[in-house]
Amino acid sequence: MRETIRSQAREIVRALDRDYIISASREIEERLMSYLQDRFDMTSQDTKVFVYNSYGNEVVTNTIIARLLDMGVSVYLPIVRGNIMQTVKIDVDTDFVVGAYGIKEPIGKIYDGQFDISITPLLAYDRNLNRMGKGKGYYDRFFSGHIVKHIVGLAFTKQEFCSVYPEPHDIKVDAIVNEREVICE
Repeated sequence: MRETIRSQAREIVRALDRDYIISASREIEERLMSYLQDRFDMTSQDTKVFVYNSYGNEVVTNTIIARLLDMGVSVYLPIVRGNIMQTVKIDVDTDFVVGAYGIKEPIGKIYDGQFDISITPLLAYDRNLNRMGKGKGYYDRFFSGHIVKHIVGLAFTKQEFCSVYPEPHDIKVDAIVNEREVICE
């Protein structure tokens, strides 16, 4: 069942129109920023935010990253080495290289500490705050080995399923932000 959902979700994402992605991403960004500002101190360098660097038809994060940096929080992006995902702190002067899967990755010192917030991509999700990734397990392994106080998934409404049939190792998110709403407990 999970592979059927993953396959359907891939097709849905692949078929998304670029104009829809850009428009919906703007809505998601506004909802996300409002959600974060209501719950966290988003003006302190002590606030550590791990966020993905979007590619393909994912919810666009470049302006989210820029806004977080402008707010003064500490921002970290992932790098992938083999089966392991690690993080690097970035700033406006950070250099990037094309890394695994064609995703731009920051050049810098590996950070292995805890995070206040993770902004996470989703391939599919359900209203019970279960997320489904692309199937490689990078985020589930990362969340299992790091302290992340609050996980927020970003996705389009078209990626919602009745259930993604989570497995025991799957890590739930604390909130899902789409272009229409924030889903949380």
